[in-house]
Amino acid sequence: GVSWHAYPLGPGYGNVENLNEWMLQADFLDKWATEGSTTISTQYPNLKLVMGETGGAYNSGNQEASNRFMDAFWYLHGLGRLAQNKHSMFCRQTFIGGNYELVDKHSHGPNPSYFAALLFKRIMGREVRFVDIVADDKDGIADKEASHDVR
Repeated sequence: GVSWHAYPLGPGYGNVENLNEWMLQADFLDKWATEGSTTISTQYPNLKLVMGETGGAYNSGNQEASNRFMDAFWYLHGLGRLAQNKHSMFCRQTFIGGNYELVDKHSHGPNPSYFAALLFKRIMGREVRFVDIVADDKDGIADKEASHDVR
């Protein structure tokens, strides 16, 4: 297989306003997952694709965003979109440590993205479900479901 790494939200420091916006932009989130997958699968069509490492924002994430509720949006979107793009595995950076951890290093309690991963696993299982979303032209935030096709 082919493993690749992506930190689509950029550096975890100095861009809090943009980071908060990007985490909620369906068009932006589609772009990183689709472009990376397409590039790799075109070059290596017979190999399995693996998201080997991602945590949203690199440099240990962002303390004001990547360990908060909003982090679940890019994470769930990435899990779904990469599954649609035939990835056989998704590795989240990191289980514990940094500001993008699934489990808080101090309290050992789960961060919101831990619950997002659990929810994804329980709902999705091994099937990939395709949902088209129409974005509002004004702000690009997804606001209605257009179709649903289960494969």
